[in-house]
Amino acid sequence: MKTTNMAGRHILLVEDEHYMANSIKFILSLENYRVATAGDGREAIQKIVAEMQQSHPFDLIVADIWMPGFSGVEMFRELDKLKSNTPVLVITAMDRNRVAEITAGSPVEYIFKPFDDAALLERVGHILKKD
Repeated sequence: MKTTNMAGRHILLVEDEHYMANSIKFILSLENYRVATAGDGREAIQKIVAEMQQSHPFDLIVADIWMPGFSGVEMFRELDKLKSNTPVLVITAMDRNRVAEITAGSPVEYIFKPFDDAALLERVGHILKKD
C-alpha cells in the first residue's frame, strides 16, 4: 500500500522499546513519512512544544501508553493542556476496555499489538486523510 499523497507528513513516534521503535520508524520511513522519535512522554512533549513554537506541528503522534518515567497517559494530559489538535494513534498490547478507560476524553485512535505493517500503514493513512 503506497501512500504517496501522504509523503513528507511529519510523525512523532513515542516508544520506549528500541526494537519496536526502530521497526515502526523503518516501516513509516519506507512510505516517505518523516519520523521523529521520543523514548517517553516527557521527551515527546518537549519535541511537540518545540515544533509548535516553530509553527511546524507534527501531523500525527504515534505513541505507546506504558513507558517508564513519563507515560503516554501523562503525555495525553499535557497535550490537553497545550490544546494540541494533533491526532494521536495509540499502539498498545493492553486490553481494549482498559485502553478506553485510560484515554477517556482524549481524541485518540488505537492499534493493538501485535499488528502487521499493512495494518499500521492503513491506520496512519486513514488518520492523516482526516486531517
